[in-house]
Amino acid sequence: MFLPTNFRIGVPKSTMGTDGLFTHINEGLASGLPDGKPFLPHDIFEKLWAGDEAKQEIQKQTGFFKKLIKDQNSTLVDFVKKSARKVFAILVRSNLVKKVSNLPKHKFMDNHLPIVVEGTRVTSYNLLADDAALEWFQSWTKHEIAVKELEEDLVTDKAYEVEIDALELARQLQHPHLVSFIAGFERAGKRYMMFQWVDGGNLREFWQNHSWSRNIDIIRWALEQMKGLAEGLEALHHFNPKKNKNCRHGDLKPENIVRSRKSGSFGLLQIADMGLAKIHSLPTVLRPIATTTLAGTIRYQPPEIQTSTSGKRSRSYDIWSMGCILFELIIWLLFGPKGLTEFESSFDNPTQPFFHIYESSSLRPNVNAWKEHLEKICLSDLEMCVSPALKELFNYVCKALLVEDPESDDPGLQMMNSNVDGRQGSISPSIPRVLVQRATIRMRTTSRANITDLKKELHRICSNSSLDYFYRKETEKFNVTWDVLDHEDIASQLQVHPGRTSPRSGARPQLQIADIQNDKKSHWDLYKTNHAFISVVQYALLSDTWEICNDNIFARDFFRNITSKTLDQDFQALEKQNTRLCNHCSNPTSGIFSRCNNAPSYIQRGFPILPKAGSRTQARLFKHWAEDCDKNHSRSCFQVDVPQRAPTRLLDVGDTSLSTIKLDCYPKDRKSSCYVALSHPWGPDESKWFRTTSENIKEFKKFIDFKQLPQNFQDAVTVTRSLGVRYLWIDSLCIIQQGKDGDFGTEKEFMEDYYGGAYCTISASSARGTSSGFLKSRLNVRKSYAFNSGAGPSPEPHKSAFYICDAINDFARDVEESYLSTRGWVFQERALSRRTLHFTEKQVYWECGKGIRCETMTKLFNRKSSFLSDPHFPESAAKYYKGMRIEFFQYIYSKYSGLDFSANHEDDRSVALRGLENRMAKVYNVPAWHGILDGEYLHRSLLWQRDMVKTKSLHEISYEDDKRVPSWSWMAVMGPIRYMDAPFDWMEWNRDIKTPLGSRSAAQTATDFEVPAYNAKPDDNSRSTYDGGEEVDTFEKLKCVIIGWEKTEKATDSKDFYVLLVTPTDPSGSGVDHKRVGVARMTVDEIGSTEFVVKIV
Repeated sequence: MFLPTNFRIGVPKSTMGTDGLFTHINEGLASGLPDGKPFLPHDIFEKLWAGDEAKQEIQKQTGFFKKLIKDQNSTLVDFVKKSARKVFAILVRSNLVKKVSNLPKHKFMDNHLPIVVEGTRVTSYNLLADDAALEWFQSWTKHEIAVKELEEDLVTDKAYEVEIDALELARQLQHPHLVSFIAGFERAGKRYMMFQWVDGGNLREFWQNHSWSRNIDIIRWALEQMKGLAEGLEALHHFNPKKNKNCRHGDLKPENIVRSRKSGSFGLLQIADMGLAKIHSLPTVLRPIATTTLAGTIRYQPPEIQTSTSGKRSRSYDIWSMGCILFELIIWLLFGPKGLTEFESSFDNPTQPFFHIYESSSLRPNVNAWKEHLEKICLSDLEMCVSPALKELFNYVCKALLVEDPESDDPGLQMMNSNVDGRQGSISPSIPRVLVQRATIRMRTTSRANITDLKKELHRICSNSSLDYFYRKETEKFNVTWDVLDHEDIASQLQVHPGRTSPRSGARPQLQIADIQNDKKSHWDLYKTNHAFISVVQYALLSDTWEICNDNIFARDFFRNITSKTLDQDFQALEKQNTRLCNHCSNPTSGIFSRCNNAPSYIQRGFPILPKAGSRTQARLFKHWAEDCDKNHSRSCFQVDVPQRAPTRLLDVGDTSLSTIKLDCYPKDRKSSCYVALSHPWGPDESKWFRTTSENIKEFKKFIDFKQLPQNFQDAVTVTRSLGVRYLWIDSLCIIQQGKDGDFGTEKEFMEDYYGGAYCTISASSARGTSSGFLKSRLNVRKSYAFNSGAGPSPEPHKSAFYICDAINDFARDVEESYLSTRGWVFQERALSRRTLHFTEKQVYWECGKGIRCETMTKLFNRKSSFLSDPHFPESAAKYYKGMRIEFFQYIYSKYSGLDFSANHEDDRSVALRGLENRMAKVYNVPAWHGILDGEYLHRSLLWQRDMVKTKSLHEISYEDDKRVPSWSWMAVMGPIRYMDAPFDWMEWNRDIKTPLGSRSAAQTATDFEVPAYNAKPDDNSRSTYDGGEEVDTFEKLKCVIIGWEKTEKATDSKDFYVLLVTPTDPSGSGVDHKRVGVARMTVDEIGSTEFVVKIV
């Protein structure tokens, strides 16, 4: 229990009971909670009530304050001992014992705890008490628990809810091989989960640390435990067959199997960590949408995680994972920790799975080599077979578990074709069709077993009573031949790819793929094709799916802070808004209300219609969003790691609507460093731009008339004041735009600081110009239908507790596809902002590092979109492997390249991304400038090309001479670009290409980009992309600069070269200066043999 830390003051010493409960409570306090507060352990608390001390303390304390008759004291003691022991202990330590006499009167008991006191408001948070769980917890002989702290940056609200649901299911099952879950709770802005204490570590640690020896006891124990785990997993997979409910774990691995020492000689194994579990009510093949939970640990993922085009995952996912675990277990039982270490070393990297893919999935060559080694050496049919039990299990693992899953063989090709342009469940159209077809071919000779099949097989094996069946001791004489198969042994059996470091140098070899069905293609072609497919699928499956969950905890807290009078005033139109249902939905036998007699308890809390724009309710919601983020996300969403430069100028909007507005130009004298920034469209009509110039700045320092401000600016001032913030930054007012004192050239370099340092950013997503405004009426945006919790329409809609409402949550449509998001400057404004209020046509969204909150009281999360939500952009991208970091920067540059600028300001293209590029340079640890990343990303950065789907040509931007952008940068031209599809890991880069970038500073300038070039004569123009959309007239002047080429099996094999196409800037063709005109893939026959040195300018 938690006790207040305040000390008792101002009470006569004779009444303090220093020899009573107070002393014992103080002496029993312990520490160790996440927030550092003291607490009283349960066993010590129970000892306080073992004798008559509590009774005497009650009589003593109440007797001091009020003369009570004996019967009253007796009744009070009984009430406290039965229902309010914790409350009484808190009163003792808080010097409020006189209040104890009123506990029975007000029926205030322990089940009201915990409570929160805020001013005059008291709230009980014990809304979800689980008496069964508490009784079960009380029955334990020892009160030992494990507390799991969740990583707040990695666990979304949806993921937290999913894991709680799965753990609650496991608790209901009460299976000995499923770890015992107690409860989940939040404290000090963090989330925790409580489990019964398991003292033996996990299975991986047991394999590493156990004093291993090959014997019958360890083999029988291991098989019995695997049988138990299969029984536990079966209980999860089929927990409610009558209602067709099923659950998969989703992340089975040795680290998620824990060991309790309290059972048997080696302990009891239990399945733990339900973080990726998912409960379903339909078979996989009947589910209409893809799985939204993340995939489990890559090593134990099944092949369908890459081959399934539908994205659905079944319970069979767990069966493959169990097969991998059993495969490793058998190696450990036979060869011990050394054998398992060598097996792990045979993989190229720690995340490489057990399979590879071509026309069907098959075991990876190193896994297959170990399989053959075990079958030949110690699990053979000969007399040296060490364990017939392990032999039969191993055969079952290889033939029934580590095989293709037909349940994942959905009609994926049709789904892919129909969803190629969809936002959800789509596969990138860049995947070659032939590879898609190969991915959908299945080898149906064997089906993967289900969990019941595995359980029965383990039962059959374990039921054999023959000792020789489990371990044949006479085979020890053959032990001399039981050598561990290390990765060099594997390499000697299989070819190693050319160009790879030899095993002796410390790097593990890339194993050759075995011949598949006597295909005439070389091993190299097969592997290269397979690898390209895997790469494309991996990056195409970066989730662009929106996860949706209710925000009920936030809603409950918010509505506690809103008075009914305020709601009545702001929702006068509610009764008028009640919408009629169609005949089908209102039908009492087949309509909506026939499906549930009572509204479910988990129904979303929120507004049936949205608050009036600019109303007090809406303003309180904005402030509550911000305060909740300040309180619970401060470390991730608003903690500034590096001091930000204070804006040169800010609008001082004052504290109230009556305050004077003026331009504050004195950063050191400001009353606060907190300010809000505005992201807005200026509009096409330059005559309507409201901005600060050299002529009006003196006037603006004194006074700016609120009514003179464009509507966007008026609305921004209103929202800023509602947030309790005094200062507002608007680019057109806080930067001198024109005149001799104009400082846009200087101020543009600090956009990273200005947006990154703002308390939050207001985004006018619904506006098309400065006069549009964004606090607009939304009366007809959302229709709602009121009904009672029983069933059917409510006779008094405004008093009904439940509503059916239009689903209007669509961040992609409302924000990412809005007019504002097409503007070039706005792109980095969103990425650099730590938190953003997006005002759209439909509703307002709050975006921060924890996801997106909707005005409808819903939360959204999208992994792809979250890159731009990252408060520390682009740090989230740095957590991925190199391939994904490449995809990320190409995504950012490609998306920005398609955005618009005003016709007279196209030259802003090279500066409107400067702040964002500064961030990328820091995180990627390479120079970044003009859309080019240096270092290991340089060559891919240079291989940009016109996006032929979106534009027919790129036109050159007219820059002033001192600001001109070189032609090797896509910022020299206007229009959308994409990148050449150079396969990951299978490119050799031309080391003669040296960086054209200078330092990483904002003031960097390009160096001379001198490169070797050759005459170019493309035979196939379909493999060439010209920036201007037209072929170059004179091939005699066309040259190519080789950036890289694909690897081949032999040096004499034909290869594709990835090149830049350049032409001389001098019409006569003389001189070294050339400009880039496109890119191409070329063969050696299309490239001249004479080398030139050219300078791309």
